[in-house]
Amino acid sequence: MCGSCEAAKANAGVDGNKDEVFQKISEEKRPITQVNPYGPNPADYLSNVSNFQLIESTLREGEQFANAFFTTEKKIEIAKALDEFGVDYIELTSPVASEQSRADCEAICKLGLKAKILTHIRCHMDDARVAVETGVDGVDVVIGTSQFLRQFSHGKDMNYIAKSAIEVIEFVKSKGIEIRFSSEDSFRSDIVDLLNIYRTTSTSLRYESLFNIVWLLPGTVGGVCVRHHLGQVY
Repeated sequence: MCGSCEAAKANAGVDGNKDEVFQKISEEKRPITQVNPYGPNPADYLSNVSNFQLIESTLREGEQFANAFFTTEKKIEIAKALDEFGVDYIELTSPVASEQSRADCEAICKLGLKAKILTHIRCHMDDARVAVETGVDGVDVVIGTSQFLRQFSHGKDMNYIAKSAIEVIEFVKSKGIEIRFSSEDSFRSDIVDLLNIYRTTSTSLRYESLFNIVWLLPGTVGGVCVRHHLGQVY
């Protein structure tokens, strides 16, 4: 028999009421000790929620599914529903994908939603200018950095990528728009190339303000990796 059970039984008497014994045991409280006072509390699910923001991609990723087609009216309906739900960012298809995509992007930007509107573009000044003209709140800039995409996608070397990235980022920031730069196919990219491109873009963009935010994010599109490589990249 456990110590607490024996103690409770002794206090209640050998022939005491069993209900009283078990009631006494159930009322015993053991203090919960936390080894690291600065560590996370496993029972706390909500205190850090404000540190996270939701980016919703139905109107970008969702359009890439086979046979997917959203009319302008349906896109507006989805955007309003997402805004009512409370997402922080809504991603839209690149406005340079088609004239309709540009028109839809402009229409959603004019809705006056609480959520910020983002769009994806290639790391090219022509794309950046179009995106800025649509009225979006943020731009996600992507370019392939792996040997495979450099050879078979855009044909540019890392020096060109770095110069283009800085040019596009500086332009977008000058318009007071948030920007995220991502290297596409990062897991198949050379780790030295990744470190160089992110070091270059980060050191050339020191300042940050509420409306001039730079996100640097290694992208995973087009590649796979083993577990230890994931740790190296991130």
